[in-house]
Amino acid sequence: ATVDGLQFALTQRLGDSLRLEPTFGVYGYVARSIDGPLADVRVRRALAMSIDRGALVRREFGIPAMAPVVGLLPPTVAAGAADPDWSNWTLDARREEAQRLMEEAGYGLSRPLEIAVAAPDGAVHRRILERVASDWALIGIRARISARDPAGHRRAVERGNFELAVVERQAPAA
Repeated sequence: ATVDGLQFALTQRLGDSLRLEPTFGVYGYVARSIDGPLADVRVRRALAMSIDRGALVRREFGIPAMAPVVGLLPPTVAAGAADPDWSNWTLDARREEAQRLMEEAGYGLSRPLEIAVAAPDGAVHRRILERVASDWALIGIRARISARDPAGHRRAVERGNFELAVVERQAPAA
């Protein structure tokens, strides 16, 4: 149901007894964009485009059928129509544009932006954020985790008490 549950199943050496239902899901970060640095669309765009999703999925989960996504709609619904314009750019091109956007917004490697990322407490969320934060560091963003128990995390997200917050959504596939 969540990445913590998936990681547990993968580490228990369940072998042939592990069966995964085809699912469309999103694990990502939602921005509180009403004020502060994340109100700037350039910063949010830079955050999104600078992540190496393919490497993250391969290294963290190692499930060949698990594919990274950049949009919120499954390919059976919109076939990429809702994906951002940069979704087919190379990682180098995305990072170059992300650096430009961060500099335009007043940040960068010499003046990094510090962001707190709210997440449910757990080793998997920490590992994922460490990988994402290493991508963000290349464009001048320093991320630190603000971990809470799952119920506290849900309440914080509901109340808007975060800068960036982990969200997990999934829906069974037909």
